[in-house]
Amino acid sequence: MKEQFANEETRVGGGMSALVWVLALSGILGASAVCFVCSLFLETFAAHFYTCLIAGGAAGIVLAAVILAVTGKMKTLGSGSSAKTVIVLAALAVFFMVGSAFMIAEKDTKAPIIAFSDETVTMREGDPESVLYSNMIVSDDKDGDIRDQLSVVSFVYSGDGKTADVTYAAADSSGNRATASQRIYVEGKPWPEQ
Repeated sequence: MKEQFANEETRVGGGMSALVWVLALSGILGASAVCFVCSLFLETFAAHFYTCLIAGGAAGIVLAAVILAVTGKMKTLGSGSSAKTVIVLAALAVFFMVGSAFMIAEKDTKAPIIAFSDETVTMREGDPESVLYSNMIVSDDKDGDIRDQLSVVSFVYSGDGKTADVTYAAADSSGNRATASQRIYVEGKPWPEQ
């Protein structure tokens, strides 16, 4: 009885192994292909990596199952001819995974650094906008000095009207954005509150 059960298990396992391999590799292929495409066209790819991975893997498995069912290959995958299918899928999966890894390594995902010197900033009515940035340094590991990309995103006067809290933003050429705030002294209303 035990021998009969063992033989049956071996037969079923052998018949299903190729199918499992094909579906698994299809999932890996789908995930790596989607990640590869996203890394080429999606600036925020790093933030959506796991979404691309899961969606691509699921799509690859479903697509492979549908194709196998439609073509009637589902039942014949236990034969030796299925080895070619497994090898081709594995090769494609490796290609796209290596491509994705390369694109991730090359993709600029680091935000700029906004820093302030110890210089006190006082802005008076009639002063140019450059006064707001006079004590600031903005650097990016790829673009270098990008202080010209600074903008004011918030300007709030204090209750006594003598100071204001200013929030700045800067983005590099890859779209990575950084924000920082400082308190400055003001005389009058040199900047519209926002």
